[in-house]
Amino acid sequence: THGRLSFSGAIALGIEFRPGVERRWLFFHGPSITVGYSQQESSSITSGKHLHSSQRAGAYYSLGIMASLGKGFYLAGELRPNFYYSVSESKNGSAKNSSYNYGFLISDLLLFSVAYRL
Repeated sequence: THGRLSFSGAIALGIEFRPGVERRWLFFHGPSITVGYSQQESSSITSGKHLHSSQRAGAYYSLGIMASLGKGFYLAGELRPNFYYSVSESKNGSAKNSSYNYGFLISDLLLFSVAYRL
C-alpha cells in the first residue's frame, strides 16, 4: 500500500504605493513580509514512512507597472527581489536530516498578470 499527504500554507503582509505615471499607466512598488510552512508525508510497505517539512520567511520589495486595458482591466508586469531564510527537515525511519538556507533572489523574474479592479 502507498499513501501520500501534502499540505502547505503561507501568509503575507505588505503595503503598496501607486503613484500615477499618467492616466493610462500606473507604477506600483512596496515592501512585504511572508512566512510559510509545507509538509509532505509518504509511506509504502517497502520503504516505510518518509516525512519532509519546511518553513520559510522572507522580505520582498515589489516593483511593477500596470497599463489600463479599459473598463477596470489592467495588464501588469512585476519584479520581486527578496531576502529569505528557510529551514527544512526530512525523516525517513530513524534517519533525520536538517538544512538551513538563506540568500537573496529575484523571485518571479518577470511576472505578468491581468487584473480587474472595481
